[in-house]
Amino acid sequence: MVRNQVLVVIVVLLLLALVVSGCSKQTGSSQNQSPPVSAGTPVNAPSGSYKDISGDDLQKLLDSKEKIAILDVREPFEYQAGHLKAAKLIPLGELTNRLGELDKAQTIVVVCASGARSAQAAQYLVDQGFTKVNNLAGGMMSWQGAVEK
Repeated sequence: MVRNQVLVVIVVLLLLALVVSGCSKQTGSSQNQSPPVSAGTPVNAPSGSYKDISGDDLQKLLDSKEKIAILDVREPFEYQAGHLKAAKLIPLGELTNRLGELDKAQTIVVVCASGARSAQAAQYLVDQGFTKVNNLAGGMMSWQGAVEK
């Protein structure tokens, strides 16, 4: 009985350690750095980084007719299930090889399902010299506007 309880405690501690280590934000800047692929980057990024925006903020940007690029970093099957109009699909795992498809001078809004992958991609873009980067906090799950399929 005591042995089972000890095993349960060990398993719980190991899981907790994995969660905590997965939530730590990668730092540093390198031109050859690849984007992180683990979930859990904090939604509130440090100053001098990308900016988290709400769905309402994104809708205001879209309504303003400002020329923005919407970068969807989800997988193709997620994108096909519903995406923002004119969103460019570049899955997170392909971002390092496809940076040339993005304009550093343009305002970019990065989108994913929940905001975790897009936060990672947004920070990676900032690390690569992009200066007008926004993350849709809460991702598509928080988006109340129109989607295309």
